[in-house]
Amino acid sequence: MDHSELLKKVAAAKNLPHLGETEKHLQAWNEYKRIIENNIINRPRSKQREIGASELGTDCLRCLAKRLLGYERGQSAAWLPEIGTAVHAELEKTFNNADPDKKRFCTERDLYIGHLSMPDGSKMRVGGHADLYDRETCTVVDWKIVGEYTRKKVQIKGISQQYKVQINLYAAALQNEGEAVTRCAVYFLPRDAATLEAAQVYEARPDRDIAVWSFDRAQTMLDCFALIQNEYGQQNLATWIDCLPKNDCFQCESYAPRPFVDASKLPSKCFELEKNFRAEYAPEN
Repeated sequence: MDHSELLKKVAAAKNLPHLGETEKHLQAWNEYKRIIENNIINRPRSKQREIGASELGTDCLRCLAKRLLGYERGQSAAWLPEIGTAVHAELEKTFNNADPDKKRFCTERDLYIGHLSMPDGSKMRVGGHADLYDRETCTVVDWKIVGEYTRKKVQIKGISQQYKVQINLYAAALQNEGEAVTRCAVYFLPRDAATLEAAQVYEARPDRDIAVWSFDRAQTMLDCFALIQNEYGQQNLATWIDCLPKNDCFQCESYAPRPFVDASKLPSKCFELEKNFRAEYAPEN
């Protein structure tokens, strides 16, 4: 093809409608987007009612209370967690392929943490899934797929209480099932870097005390909620929940905002009971 013919074809191509500007293709994208978002929103984890090990360690008492009591959360098609879900699924396949006989690696192991006694007398199961358990090194592993901000925060300040509680609850549950666990590891893998050299690593020996503390704190809160509900009614309990300290965690915005609540009208017993649980773990000397 000579140069003049090529120029003619380029000129003709410029007159074609851009794919993104045609109504048909715009409708197709909207349909694809809807399918993807519906899949995200309707995942079992998105609809999970029971609290999991990954939430027991939060330092936001208000969010913890609402999760324990089953408050409804708004459902959104959050894309970043979906990236994490996809990477977790691929890592599960990767380690299963590396150990077909499952003698060394155990992936996505369903763990039983315990049962919490609810204010209505029912029991709520608390569980979790260990991303990886390595029998050769006696290590329980949790993958976190995060951006640069979180990786730098981990590098400077270490891991959050919530992550520390989660991995130690997994360690305790595995030990209760007879597995040897001598090492906890949380790997912060980059979702925005070209290689795994950007990953941050947390490793420590299991700390059963912080795991027990988190579970005991949850039960103590539920016991206090039951007491207020029985003595002062559901409305006072709901008001108290909305007056608990918050920490502007990513879960805070998922609950519907409530009108201003007047804490001064709460029974003094609420504030007395609140002294029995705290936002942050403080190991005893």
